[in-house]
Amino acid sequence: RLVLLLLLAPAHSLEPENPFGRTFGVGKPAIKVCEERTVILNYTVSPGYSHAALHHFFLEGYGSGEAWLEYYLDREDLPSISFQPAMMCGLGFAERVARNYTFSAGDLCGTNSADRTGWFNTFPIPFTNHVVVTIRTGNSEGTCEHFWISLRGTEGMPISLPDTAITLPQSARLVLVKNPWAVRKPLELVTLASFSRGYAGVVLQITMAVSADCEGGSSQGSGYIEGCTHFYRNATEAYPGLIIGTGFEDLFDASFYFGQDTKLHQTVPYARPLSGLTYFEREDDGIERLSAYRFFVNDPLVFDDGGAIQWQVGGDFSKGDVNKCGFPGNGSLSARGDAGEPQATSATTTTNPIGRALTPVNLTTYAWVYVWPTNK
Repeated sequence: RLVLLLLLAPAHSLEPENPFGRTFGVGKPAIKVCEERTVILNYTVSPGYSHAALHHFFLEGYGSGEAWLEYYLDREDLPSISFQPAMMCGLGFAERVARNYTFSAGDLCGTNSADRTGWFNTFPIPFTNHVVVTIRTGNSEGTCEHFWISLRGTEGMPISLPDTAITLPQSARLVLVKNPWAVRKPLELVTLASFSRGYAGVVLQITMAVSADCEGGSSQGSGYIEGCTHFYRNATEAYPGLIIGTGFEDLFDASFYFGQDTKLHQTVPYARPLSGLTYFEREDDGIERLSAYRFFVNDPLVFDDGGAIQWQVGGDFSKGDVNKCGFPGNGSLSARGDAGEPQATSATTTTNPIGRALTPVNLTTYAWVYVWPTNK
């Protein structure tokens, strides 16, 4: 009877349950890191495997949030990924948060350590045959630091959009597109990421950090909050594309100026698996600072032949009382795009219906995007 059962069992039942290759990585305690790049991982995929993926990063030590990590994939000359761990997970003002501050975006990234001394992510970072990861300090003093670091990956691992069943092509690569700190004019359209024809992709995460000098004091806020976010699903799609945020805070699943424009006039920072407001501050000197992140794992943003993401600094109310996002002043969706693409201005704009002044902002952004070549 036992022999009969063995004969009737499907052939694949005797195959290994795990077709992956081995897990690789590195763990280094208390390594000295200075301004020059230090190689912490140099790995070549084993023969017989078509690809591999890094899937764990942890960095510990004072100054770790400001250090620079750079990933060189498949012998590229310039790194596809170059990030600072705090901004990697949506915190743009790590040096200003309380010493007992912690947060995480679910299991994808965050800090669980007091004094901002430890940062992690589990972003899948695929490559074909070779990867080099380097680290350097990011402090302004030019001093060296000691860090504890661990990186891990697995050969042959299927690549999917994190926390989903959406399988990505084997040729997919994760790239990080950054805008360094820079002053942006009122109504300027800021490109967060852009890809040319011949490439398809899906957005993983967006982080934005803003510092604004609010006219009339920080309690008044700034008109940048009315700015819409535009997603272009191919390289030829015209403005305004698909609106994915009808105001700055909408993109991050929040409302009414993150609570400041509610009857409570109160903002409560939050950190959830999909979105978070990691920092919000209004100073007596009139400066407002905030940073926020948004993951797109459960509602993917997909482009099929090039594409882009843009955010506008504030809303253009000059043609009507509700003119925003490229819609005409009467708010009619049937006339989408008739208002025309906005033009940046160096002047301070005070014509929005709330009466809140629109001033220039200091802005930095991260956009993590999986991209792959198409046959188009």
